[in-house]
Amino acid sequence: LARRLDDTRLAQHWMPIIQSTGDETQFLELYGEANGHTVTEFLTFQSQNPNSIISSVAAARENARMVRDQITGEMWEEINRLYLFLRSPRAREVWKHSPYEFFQEIKASSLYFQGLSDSTILHNEGWHFMQVGKYLERADKTTRIIDVRYHTLPMRGAPGLLPDRLDGRHVVPVRRKRRREPLRVARCELEHEIHVVGQARFAVNDGSKAPGHHVG
Repeated sequence: LARRLDDTRLAQHWMPIIQSTGDETQFLELYGEANGHTVTEFLTFQSQNPNSIISSVAAARENARMVRDQITGEMWEEINRLYLFLRSPRAREVWKHSPYEFFQEIKASSLYFQGLSDSTILHNEGWHFMQVGKYLERADKTTRIIDVRYHTLPMRGAPGLLPDRLDGRHVVPVRRKRRREPLRVARCELEHEIHVVGQARFAVNDGSKAPGHHVG
C-alpha cells in the first residue's frame, strides 16, 4: 500500500530527497521545513523551481513545439496532454486525494513517451541526441542519490532507504543469489550508467556508422 505524505516514518527521508536534487538552498528559502507536503509541492508544482515536474514538462513541451516537424504527432500529443493535465485543477485534486495515483500517472506518461520516441521516429542523430540527454541526466541523478544516501546504509543493506531503482532489485542479477549489499548495488549502478553514456556518446560521434538507423 502507498504510504501517506504525513507518515512519521518517512520524516527523516524528506530533506535528503531535496539534497539529492541540488536545490536545497532554494527550497529552504521558499518553505523552511522539509516534510511530505512541502517537498512534493516543491518538486511537483513549484514553478519557481526549474527542476520541478511542471517546469520540466513545460520546458519539454516548448522544445517539442519548436521541432514539431522532426517529431511525430503522437509524441507531441502525449507531451501536450501531460502539460495540460499538470496545469489543470484535476491534477491538484488527484494529488490531494492520492499522491501515489498522481505520480503513477506521471511515470506512465514518461514511459509512454519514451516508448513513442523509440518506436515512431528515425533512430538518427536527433534520436541519439535524446539518448545522450536521458542518460547524462540519469547518471547525474544516480550519483547524487548515492552520494546523499549511501553513508546512511548499513553494510548489509536496509529495505526502503533507497528508491526502487537503486535498491538492487534491478541492477544486481537475481541469478547471483547474493545479498543486495549497498557497495555492490552502487558499483553495478554506476558501471551501468557509464556504459550507457558511452554508448550514447559513440552513437552521436559516429551516428552514421552506429547500428539502429531505423524506426523502432
